[in-house]
Amino acid sequence: MAMTDDAPRFRLRIIGVISISLFVALVARLWYLQVLNTAESEQLASANIEREVRDPAPRGRILDVNGNILVDNKVVNVVKVDKPVWDAAFPKAKRAERIATITKLAIEISRSGRLTKVAELAKAIDNASSIQEVTLAVDVDRDLVLYLGERPEEFPGVTIDQALVRDYPFGDLAAHVLGYVGRINSSEFASVKDSPKTYAPDDEIGKTGIEKIFEDELRGTPGTSVFQVTSSERVIREITERRVDPKPGHDVWLTIDINLQQLTEQELVDALVQARTQNKRNDTDPDITAPAGAAVVLDPQTGAVRAMASYPTYSPKDFVGGISQSKYDTLTSPGSYSPLTNRATEGQYAPGSTFKPFTAYGAIDKGFMGTGRLPTVDGRAFDDGVFNLAKFDRCTSGKCEFTNSRDGTGKIVTSPDVDLRKSLTVSSDTYYYRIGAEIGLSKNDRAIQTSAETFGLGRVTGVQLPSEASGLIPDKDLKKQRNKANPTAFPFGDWTTGDNINLAVGQGDVLVTPLQLANAYATLANGGHLFAPNIASQVKALDGSVVREFAPRELETINLNPAAREPIIEGLLGVTSWRDPVTDERGTGYKAFNDVRFDLNKWPIASKTGTAEVDKKADTALFIAFGPVPDPAKPNTANAVPTYAMAVVLEQSGFGGANAAPVVADTLNKVFNGRVPKAFSDRVLAACAARTSAQIAAAAARGTTGGTGSTGTTGAKSALGATGAKATPPATSTTSTTTTPPVTTTRVPLLREGESCP
Repeated sequence: MAMTDDAPRFRLRIIGVISISLFVALVARLWYLQVLNTAESEQLASANIEREVRDPAPRGRILDVNGNILVDNKVVNVVKVDKPVWDAAFPKAKRAERIATITKLAIEISRSGRLTKVAELAKAIDNASSIQEVTLAVDVDRDLVLYLGERPEEFPGVTIDQALVRDYPFGDLAAHVLGYVGRINSSEFASVKDSPKTYAPDDEIGKTGIEKIFEDELRGTPGTSVFQVTSSERVIREITERRVDPKPGHDVWLTIDINLQQLTEQELVDALVQARTQNKRNDTDPDITAPAGAAVVLDPQTGAVRAMASYPTYSPKDFVGGISQSKYDTLTSPGSYSPLTNRATEGQYAPGSTFKPFTAYGAIDKGFMGTGRLPTVDGRAFDDGVFNLAKFDRCTSGKCEFTNSRDGTGKIVTSPDVDLRKSLTVSSDTYYYRIGAEIGLSKNDRAIQTSAETFGLGRVTGVQLPSEASGLIPDKDLKKQRNKANPTAFPFGDWTTGDNINLAVGQGDVLVTPLQLANAYATLANGGHLFAPNIASQVKALDGSVVREFAPRELETINLNPAAREPIIEGLLGVTSWRDPVTDERGTGYKAFNDVRFDLNKWPIASKTGTAEVDKKADTALFIAFGPVPDPAKPNTANAVPTYAMAVVLEQSGFGGANAAPVVADTLNKVFNGRVPKAFSDRVLAACAARTSAQIAAAAARGTTGGTGSTGTTGAKSALGATGAKATPPATSTTSTTTTPPVTTTRVPLLREGESCP
């Protein structure tokens, strides 16, 4: 009976011991967490309730030499999705509703002009973090903003925000120079992952042009904002003391003049259009399609690029917020002739007769003229238009007879009393065939190549633009290497006399870019200073302070042989000015400059035409000029200093003197006479067009005709079109029968202080 009474007490004692043990363990654990592990616990707690958000920084602007803003930032409407709200509205169980909403959203965004695929939209939303806002479309129109704003229940979490994107005040002008930005790809991200300016996988980066080369200067430094959030990612507050403000990028100032740029682009397009109207000389000749071309204007004294044009071109605006696949496919299709390619720096062409001054320089400088079978520089002879290689060297196979070009009747062009100067003025081919053959048969058989390389041909110029081509100056070593590496493509490995003859007239395998050609002639013009062309002049901070400046970059000073340079310059002066009063024989560029009444007595121009043969295509038309140049025949020009060098290349366009020379003649004529038209921004043109439309509407309401003059339709179109800019024609108004002006809901854009219409 006693044992029975003690059993409950024993069990209570056991329970008490267990309870006390558990309590002690709990106290010990709490003491450990609160005392020994306080720092670690605080760190874990902080990590759970803080979220860091990147604040993008404004990108720097791009300006021309006069401070005109060529690339800016503008505020646009952006469609975004608040991911937490979206996820709450569409959990995994509602997958069908989610896809339906994404599809509807993609359709509405596409209707607004921003073509969007359902799969791309879904991927962007799914790959975003749970706290992130996802950008779905950039620069959407007002109609879409209103549509989405009126239907929040249909599109949960979809909001309209504002963001900064690239803006191009002058539209497509200088597109190849400026370049564009786009979403960073994996290889680009890997190259900048350690940049202090920190990139995210969905950031934008410069893809081409100045935007790419000066990415580090233009890109701002992103800031950060830190938020406290709940476990369900609801924001409690911003921790403002830990905020880091974004720092804007720097501005890049260019050497180009947007007014001259506009003129150069317009002249280039006009020349190509005009070239297409030509008739072929023979039915068997290739069609003259004139699909593309390039032009470059340099300052020979500094190497500064004043204008650089390439056609066909594109609109950088198409890349804002991401280019649609259809537009990109159009730009990259073969039939579009590569509008994304900057032909001024990436296009490689046979230079044709524009190469002859470098052949002449090599022949004179290396002592070939007046020796062997070559005349002296001043030696004159009748050019019968035919060169027979067999008279120089054994010729048993291949082409042995070479001729000058033919005139409009099909006859080979001949010329009396041809010396070195006149050989350049009238562009005698046979004169240079002889030089090529003589040098090719000598021990110093690289004289022509050495001369070309001295003037910077066959290597990149070093201009501050990406993807520059190096051109090509072929020689026997290169020919042998090519044959050894790929005998199928290059079946012949021996350098022949015929190869040297082709080289002498800028044919065969020799290639140059328009920029290289302009720079080589600029070196001849300035007396031997070979510059790396600058297209950027300085980098400035937001406060206007100069961060970086680009002085002229002289690569080397060439000790040009006066005995070679002077007769070459004199021969080039004759291209535009010489005419035989008896026979009416003329320099190959005479007509182009006299057609525009160019004052050669005041501004003598040294120049050279080129017509390069292309296999199974119409000839490439080339022209290069520099001036003003001291002309020995004009004492008033003794102190002239060349300030402009301009090269033009027109693909499949025929003769250089007929098609490329007029571009240079008209451009330089306007430059030297101070008649370069002002380039107006798209905004100003739109404001002026709107103002004119309003004036027309008001005149119609008053019952006036408004047929001509400043308020008339004809007068308005003429004024806007006179600048060569892409003006928007004024809208045609409907005549009202009342005297009350019609009510309009569209506000007329206002011109800013100091602005005026064309």
